[in-house]
Amino acid sequence: MKWNDRAFVLSSAPYGEGSYLVKLFSETEGVFAGMVRCSRKNRAILEQGNLVQASWSARLEEHLGTMTLEMIEPFSAYLIQDSLKLKALGAITLTLLSLVPERDPHPELFRAIYQWMGELKHEENPENWLSSYVSLELILLKELGFALDLSSCADSGTDKNLTYVSPKSGRAVSKESGEPYHAKLLALPPFLTPEKARNKAKPAEILDGLRLTRYFLEQFACRAVGRELPYARREMEMFCVAVPA
Repeated sequence: MKWNDRAFVLSSAPYGEGSYLVKLFSETEGVFAGMVRCSRKNRAILEQGNLVQASWSARLEEHLGTMTLEMIEPFSAYLIQDSLKLKALGAITLTLLSLVPERDPHPELFRAIYQWMGELKHEENPENWLSSYVSLELILLKELGFALDLSSCADSGTDKNLTYVSPKSGRAVSKESGEPYHAKLLALPPFLTPEKARNKAKPAEILDGLRLTRYFLEQFACRAVGRELPYARREMEMFCVAVPA
């Protein structure tokens, strides 16, 4: 059994002398583990978030198998001077490890992460790449079977003045329909609505977006697999409070 594909490094751990147990997120194979022989000199290729060309082989499909890796882009090195970007990188990689089943392909999610990583590399304004991170988690929820419908009001059907999200259905709710029940609803930041999708996200709105996606990740995705959301994800959200307005 063999495959060759580009992939992001999610984690690595020593696995005997000179070898590492590496978990990748491959475009066509999903989260996938394998054994990599790697010297200290080449250890940097195994840094979390790096994009690599991976070749996996094993005698039988169910075996752990071995991998060889070639660097495509050292994303971890690009972000080394930015603590918030590093926290975001750790958040998405560890969330993938926790919630995405192994060997379950998610090519759309891979492409979304690849696009976001490019933005993370080049974008200096944190509001821009953080708002994209929220959108990335919405894609993750959809891929895991818990898509939110933020396109129109669950009650009236309007796509105007969407202000809330139902914590039960994941549907958007307009200000008029939701006002009597606002204490029980989640805030829907304007940059996630059809009406104001082109608007630049403000720091407070990004936090609302992160709280929104975290709620559904914790209450639905995490419960489905019996795991907790990684602390790195919650830590990134707390760190975002320091993002200047």
